[in-house]
Amino acid sequence: MAGYTKLFGSIVHSTVWREPTTTRIVWITMLALKDGRGDVHASVPGLADAARVTRPECEDALERLGAPDPDSSNKAEGGRRIIPIDGGWFVVSHQKYSRMLSIEERRERDAERKRVQRASANVRDVTVVAESLRSRSRSRSIPEPDPESDPERARATAAGSIIGCGIARTYSLSSQEPSEEYIQAALMAGVPRAQAESTWVHYFGAGLPERGVERVTQWLVKRAKERAAHVTKAERGRKGDSVQPSLGKTGWETLEGKKS
Repeated sequence: MAGYTKLFGSIVHSTVWREPTTTRIVWITMLALKDGRGDVHASVPGLADAARVTRPECEDALERLGAPDPDSSNKAEGGRRIIPIDGGWFVVSHQKYSRMLSIEERRERDAERKRVQRASANVRDVTVVAESLRSRSRSRSIPEPDPESDPERARATAAGSIIGCGIARTYSLSSQEPSEEYIQAALMAGVPRAQAESTWVHYFGAGLPERGVERVTQWLVKRAKERAAHVTKAERGRKGDSVQPSLGKTGWETLEGKKS
């Protein structure tokens, strides 16, 4: 890639690092300027300007970099670091370090791919555990808390719900006064206000089912509609001394009479 080079740490142990400062600066500048084939296209003044050195300093650096170096780790071309070409110079060690760069990049890509795979595996494991917990929570009943042995959980129940394995259940109504959310839902479902209020009061006193209710508002609205239907049927069918439930009654009087 033109205009980019990866600088290996081994450069500080090479013989080029023993050269004068201006030579090292010109060398690093040439590494940064070389293209994908290892060619540096520049004139001596242009290279001097890029390296921020004087022209004599640049010429001295080019002479040193183009001279044989028997102690160089790269024995190609007698240890020379650059070879003059038409319009610039060729960096002798380009191919060697390109291969090393490819190996390093491949290692980095492999490491990143494995990191992503591990992260994906962890996400799948968490999903499986969560699904298992949800499945187990649906299949087991949650007992009513004992106020004496477990006061904290009892207070949570009185407040309205208990959270277990991600599922909220309501075990008792928190107040004798119906919530506005419930009243509005009941009215929208066609339940008279009086019937909706009496249904709430009934379950406040009698309690909700032992296993609790997940969506208490919808559940109460359904019960209120059932009771309202029984009240309407009783008012139409009963005469004389029969019990005549009104909209102000809950409808349990009629149902209990049928059961007995």
